[in-house]
Amino acid sequence: MAVYTRTLPLLIKGLLAMVSVKIPSFWVIDIGISVFYIVLAVKSVKASELPESECKT
Repeated sequence: MAVYTRTLPLLIKGLLAMVSVKIPSFWVIDIGISVFYIVLAVKSVKASELPESECKT
């Protein structure tokens, strides 16, 4: 999952580098996107492990 969480921030960073845009403290955004993505992934895994009778949809 760690590889997947790093893909989007690195893609954004690469695109910004290609268009020569500098964002100060981009590492904060980078970490934020990664943490948000991993939280959603963990929630998704937990939800898929529950039996259908216990799922809250």
